[in-house]
Amino acid sequence: MRRPDACCEPGEYTCQVPMAISGRRCDIDLCIADLVAALTAANIRTVMSCCGHGRMDGIIILADGRELVIRGVRDRA
Repeated sequence: MRRPDACCEPGEYTCQVPMAISGRRCDIDLCIADLVAALTAANIRTVMSCCGHGRMDGIIILADGRELVIRGVRDRA
């Protein structure tokens, strides 16, 4: 499977990369995948994430109920 080069439009899922989280395959938006991977490596459980697709702030919701808001997410090649 080819890794996407940039984030896609809202409602599309072609810009996601597969990642193992809590023993399950999850598809994570490309431009925040490194951040979700770092949280996972630090044993900080995430339950949902969205990069905002360049139209709104990104968000990562943690298992303990906290929300990380990510401002200024930009496409990365």
